[in-house]
Amino acid sequence: MKLPRLNVPARMREVMAYDKLRGAVPRLFILESNYWLDTACIHAARAMGWELAHVPVAVAGRMPREM
Repeated sequence: MKLPRLNVPARMREVMAYDKLRGAVPRLFILESNYWLDTACIHAARAMGWELAHVPVAVAGRMPREM
């Protein structure tokens, strides 16, 4: 079975590896796709005092419900 995979462009990898993103407080970047787990992770990160950025993204493809 072939499942869709997230392709992270090289430019995004460069931006995410930027030294200014490092710090004493954990930071989290979420690609938000309207899945319940995205919202749960956002609430959990805020509750723990983490720095958070989230960006809505379009979902391409679907996983079977059994997954």
